[in-house]
Amino acid sequence: MTFTLLVLALILAPPPASPAQASKIPVISLKPFIGVSAWQLDVTWTARDSYNDATCNERLEMTVTARFILIRRDKADAYGRWDVEKAQSWNCAFNGFDADSHGRWRNNFKGNLKGTVLAPGAFLIVGQETPGYWLHCSGMFPLRVSGALNLDTGVTLSLDDINQTHTCEGPLPSSGLDIHGSYVISSPVPPIGSHRPVKVAVQFTLTPVADLAPLTPAKKK
Repeated sequence: MTFTLLVLALILAPPPASPAQASKIPVISLKPFIGVSAWQLDVTWTARDSYNDATCNERLEMTVTARFILIRRDKADAYGRWDVEKAQSWNCAFNGFDADSHGRWRNNFKGNLKGTVLAPGAFLIVGQETPGYWLHCSGMFPLRVSGALNLDTGVTLSLDDINQTHTCEGPLPSSGLDIHGSYVISSPVPPIGSHRPVKVAVQFTLTPVADLAPLTPAKKK
């Protein structure tokens, strides 16, 4: 009797699900992303840190923003590349100091909005050997040091961790074309960076730039 019931159970049981039915992995087409002629990249770096030892006291607080317009330079069926060598706009809100622990000297670090961003640049790759996309941007944003020292310097920021080169990469979104992310990197931000890396929070957004309609002269009535 038991054997008969077992045979009936096997006959009436539904067929096992195929691998495709068991786990449906969305397939994202590269074509809409590669078809974008230009991207607007907005990046924000923020950090707040302090450092103390037997010889010095240091502190920093910063919020640095930059906007890039990346233009397509190369395109294939499963590959696209966009880049730019100039930031469209930027702002460096930076406040920090480096002081002798015995009060003999102090240097203040401030963002220098009259300065120039050095070696700015950004690029985006979609497809090829990436997990979807690979994004990079960097630049040295101007600072002014005053106090025991008086000089112009800068804070170098990028999307990469000091120990990595492909930090900002990942899958493409399953809906829409906007690509965005946030994470934390280690970066040698002054004045603390001369002693140890600083944890910097990074936020970025990539948005397609709408193609502008060609300008045509108004028709005379």
